[in-house]
Amino acid sequence: MFEYQDWLPFKFASARLDGKVHERTAIFIEATLAATGQRVRFQWDTGAPANLLYGRAAGPVLGVADDALSTSSAASTSLTSSTLPTEMALIFDSGLRMQVPFEARPALGSAPRSPDEPPLIGTLGYAFTRGMAIAIDYREQRIYWLNPEQTDALISRWPAHFSQYRESAGNLRDKILVDYAAPAFSGLAIFDTGSSMFELVVPPDQWALIPDTATADDRPVPITVPAWGNPLVMLPKRTDLALTVGRHPVHVTLAYTLRDDDRMAPTIGNAPFLDHIVVIDTVGKRFGVLPRHRGNSE
Repeated sequence: MFEYQDWLPFKFASARLDGKVHERTAIFIEATLAATGQRVRFQWDTGAPANLLYGRAAGPVLGVADDALSTSSAASTSLTSSTLPTEMALIFDSGLRMQVPFEARPALGSAPRSPDEPPLIGTLGYAFTRGMAIAIDYREQRIYWLNPEQTDALISRWPAHFSQYRESAGNLRDKILVDYAAPAFSGLAIFDTGSSMFELVVPPDQWALIPDTATADDRPVPITVPAWGNPLVMLPKRTDLALTVGRHPVHVTLAYTLRDDDRMAPTIGNAPFLDHIVVIDTVGKRFGVLPRHRGNSE
């Protein structure tokens, strides 16, 4: 189905959180800057509305002087408007070339830690695929660009696997908001590739309704995750929860809530879909979870 499509590869990253290594905590996309030939990395985060360029990381790569990267509000305004680029041409490993718009964030990022690793200079957010239809093949670690005829063909073939999604609700804007339902609660959740390792994150009142199946020997402990410079303490609960996302049933084994704070919107990461292909049509606002077929990715 996708063999003739434009696509780009991605990589999962692991991270050490509170002394323990957690797998698939983020998705990174590598690219080459067309203007300089420099290899760089971006985090792919559909929970972020815009594509963001981290000033402290991108500055050295793009030749911006260190003294231009002040965190003062005046310097940040100047840097945003005149120093860091608002658009860059990126060439991906599949050969796909894209002109990508960015918003500057002068105070974010850090200098590369290793000369052997492409610097992480920004985030590719929801805006990266806005106006397109994509298929995320987690097993092959590829993002495919689909034309309208292919998207319609997929929906015609698997109509029960697709649902409508929303882009706004309450104070949430420019998000992929899908319906979710558990036996004791339901609502709208952000599909967030930036919250990659999380099967389900819900407010404390919903979290309290989730059955706890942990024993004394396997009870999970809280973890601290970075979030734009503001660490969040997440409380896990081991469970055996049947959840429906859109029209697709998933099995949740770890559910989380934010400690001492109920402001975090319900969120679903990549974790429930690693054996599936997720289709997101940002034009028709359609969200689909396709079954895998043995030996191929039809």
